[in-house]
Amino acid sequence: MRRKKHFVWSPITIALTGVTATTLVAIATAPILAAIGNPWWAQQVQYTTYYAMLFAFVGLMAALVHNRVTSPSASSVHVFQTCSNEKAPGFGLVAVSPCDCDQIWIADQAFAELPVKKQIQKMARVGLHRLQVLVMRDLQLPPSISDLWAYLPNLKVLDIQNATVPECFWNGLEKTLDLEHVLAHGCRHSSSMKEILISLPEIKIYTRPMNVVAHG
Repeated sequence: MRRKKHFVWSPITIALTGVTATTLVAIATAPILAAIGNPWWAQQVQYTTYYAMLFAFVGLMAALVHNRVTSPSASSVHVFQTCSNEKAPGFGLVAVSPCDCDQIWIADQAFAELPVKKQIQKMARVGLHRLQVLVMRDLQLPPSISDLWAYLPNLKVLDIQNATVPECFWNGLEKTLDLEHVLAHGCRHSSSMKEILISLPEIKIYTRPMNVVAHG
């Protein structure tokens, strides 16, 4: 099973849509104005379409430059685990580098209970595309949390240790775009969780205690 693709309206997508729309309008109006004999107002209409197309191209350039400047550096994730035995289950360490504080979001119960649109608005303050680590430990997560994943294209590590998750939560991980590691110690094991382990092998789920370390 492959992860489902989700369409997200990013600034670049909006700018491309504007360029496409204004270009098509400019192309379409030229023969129409010529066919009706180019009245006095035709030149003004044509100039307006050309200016709109120019502004759309400028907007596209600005979006591309902004995306280049604000895009996070590609992070690598390394997992270190101790050997477990009957007396001690062992623990692990997830190291994310490079990663700074703006690329980590630590949620509380009030955040988890917000509608998805409100969650997106809050996370947009640091940039949805910048977030690579999401910590939701010890929380009671609603089913709607699965709708959040499509808006976090660079999320690599999800920490839900000791959280209460609904049955649909695990199947919802199919909506993630770049998720690699889920820290799920203390979460309820379910058939859906086992299905995700089989159908999406690129997502590693850890059921032993884990800690996350991020450094630049």
